[in-house]
Amino acid sequence: AWLSTFALLFAFGGAWLLFAGGAGDRGLLVFALAAAAAAAAIPRAEIVPRHGGAPVSRAVWRHGGGGHAWPEFPTRIAAGAFAAAVGAALLVAMKDADAAVTWAALAALGGLHVMAVAWFRHAPALADTAVLAPLAYLAVIALQAVDGGALHAAFEAGLGRLPELAPPRTVTVLAAGALGAAALAAPRALAAAGGAGLAWTVGVAVLPAASLVLLELLWLPAAVLGAGQWAAHAMAVAAALTLFAERLARADAPDRRRAAVATLGALTMVSFALIVVLSAAALTLALAAMVLFAAVLDRRFGLPLLAVFVQAGAAVLGWRLFVDPGLGWALDAPLGELVLAHGGTIALLAAARAVLTARARPGALVAAEAAAWSFAAVLAAALVVRALAPAHQDSHWGVSLVGLVWLIAALAQLHLMKAAGALQLPRLVLALVFALPAMAFGLVAAGPLNPLFDPGETVLGPPILDTLFLAYGLPALALAAAAARFGHLPPAARIAGAALAGALGALWLGLEIRRAWQGDVIALPGVLDGELYSYTVAMLVVSVVLLFAAFARRSVAVRRLAMAGIGLTVAKVFLVDMSGLAGLFRVASFLGLGLSLAGLAWVNRLMTRQWETRRPGQ
Repeated sequence: AWLSTFALLFAFGGAWLLFAGGAGDRGLLVFALAAAAAAAAIPRAEIVPRHGGAPVSRAVWRHGGGGHAWPEFPTRIAAGAFAAAVGAALLVAMKDADAAVTWAALAALGGLHVMAVAWFRHAPALADTAVLAPLAYLAVIALQAVDGGALHAAFEAGLGRLPELAPPRTVTVLAAGALGAAALAAPRALAAAGGAGLAWTVGVAVLPAASLVLLELLWLPAAVLGAGQWAAHAMAVAAALTLFAERLARADAPDRRRAAVATLGALTMVSFALIVVLSAAALTLALAAMVLFAAVLDRRFGLPLLAVFVQAGAAVLGWRLFVDPGLGWALDAPLGELVLAHGGTIALLAAARAVLTARARPGALVAAEAAAWSFAAVLAAALVVRALAPAHQDSHWGVSLVGLVWLIAALAQLHLMKAAGALQLPRLVLALVFALPAMAFGLVAAGPLNPLFDPGETVLGPPILDTLFLAYGLPALALAAAAARFGHLPPAARIAGAALAGALGALWLGLEIRRAWQGDVIALPGVLDGELYSYTVAMLVVSVVLLFAAFARRSVAVRRLAMAGIGLTVAKVFLVDMSGLAGLFRVASFLGLGLSLAGLAWVNRLMTRQWETRRPGQ
C-alpha cells in the first residue's frame, strides 16, 4: 500500500514539476488519465473496477464519528488518483496556454467523467468521484470569463462580426458538454435507488442548468448569439429534462419525488428561456403562468417538491415587482401594459393559490398569497398616482404611496413567516430590508412634506377620502391589519405595529380636522377656536370608542389606553381650551366637562362590574 501510494505521489509530483517547467501541457493530461485508470485497475487486478463498500466521502465522515470503517486501501488509491487527475486537468485549463490546450483539458475532464460514471458503475465505493469532473468543468467556465481566457476571448470576438458570418459556437459546445455529461449519468440515476438515486437525479438536473446560468451571468451569450438562439439552448435542456422526468415517473411510480426534481429543473430552464426573450410585462406574466403550471402539476401528479418552485417563483416575481423593472416601471409604463401585467399576474397567482389548497402546501400557499397582495398593492398605488397626476409624485401623498408599497412588501415577508421552515431568518431579514425604505419614505411624508409644515403642499380631494388619507390613513390601516392578523409574530412586534398605526391614525385625524377649519392649505399660523375644540371632541370620542372596544374584547391593555386618552383629554381641556374662555362660557364648559366625566365614570364602573361577573368565555 505504501509503495503504491509513494509511487503515485512521486509520479504526480514529477509530472507537475515538468509541467511547471514548461513541458507539454497535453503530456500532463495523458499522464493524469493513465494514472487514474491504473490506480483503479491494478491494485485489485480488475479490468472493470468493483470497489465495494460505502462511498468514500460517507465512509470518511462516519469513520471520523466512529460509525464506519476507514475505506480499504484500493478504494483510497483509486479515489485519490482520480481526484489528482481532475486537479491536473484543472491546472492545464487554468494555465490557458491557448484555446486548443484548454479544449484538451475540457476533453480530459470529459474522459474522467466517463470513467467515473461508466467504468466505475460496478464500484459503489467510487460513486463520489462522479462529482469531481463536473465541478471542475463548471470552474473552467467561470474562470474563463473572470480571467479573460482564450475561449472567452474567441467568443467575445463574435460581437464585431459581419451579419452574414455565423457566430462562434463556444457557448454551444460548452452547454452541449454539460448536457452530454448529464445524459451519460441519466442511466445511473434511473438504475440507482434510495438516497443514491436521488443524488444522481439531482446531479443530472443541476449540471446543465448550472452551466447555462454561469454562461448567462459571466459570458452574456445573448449579445453574441442573439436572444432567440440563446433561449433555444435553455429549451433544449428543458426538453431533455422533461424526457428524463417522464422516464423517472415510469420507473418510480407511484413515488414521484425524483420525477419532481427533474420537472423542477425543466421548469427552471423554461423560465430561464422566458427571461432571455420576453419584455418586462410579458416576462412577469410568463413567470406567474409558470408558478400556476407548477401548482397544477403538483395537484395532478402529487409532486410536493414543485412547491419549492412556487415559492422561488413568488420570490422572483417580488424581485421584478420592487427591483427590476421595479416601481418606476409601474409609474411610467403604458396603462394597458401595466394593468395587463399586474392584473394578469394577480389572477394567475390567485389561481395558483386555489390549486395549491387541494394539496395542502402551506409554504407555497403563503408565498402565492403574499405575492398576489403585493402586486395588488403596487397596482393600486400606481393607478392612484397616475390618475391624480404625475406632477404630484413628489408630494406628501405620492412619496407616502411609494413607501406604502415597500411597507406591504415587508408585511408580505412577515406573512410568509407563518409557514414554518428553514427560510424564517431570510424572510425576517428581507422584511427588515423592505421596511427601511418604507420608513424613510414615511418619515419624509410625515416630516418635510407634511402639509402642516410645507406651504407648497396642498390637500386634494373630498374630505376624509383625500390625499391626507392616502398619505397617512392607508399606512395606518395596513399596520393595524398586520397587528390584528399576524398572530404568529411576537407580542412586542404586534404592539409596536399597533402603536405606529395609532400614531399615523392620530396624525391623519388631526390633519383632517385642521383642513376642515383652515381649507386646502393648512400650513398657516395659529389655531381657530372651533378647531381647538374639535380636537378635544375627537380625543374624547376616540377614548370612548377604545373604552367600549376594551369592554367588548375584555382587554386590560386597551382599557388602560382608553383611560389614558380620557386623562389626556381632561388635561387639554383644563390647560389649553379653558384659557381662551371667560365668564359664562367658562362656567358652561366646566359644567359640560363635569357631566361628561361623571357619565364616563358611571360607564366605567358599570363595565368593571360586568367584567368581574362575566367569565371570559361568555
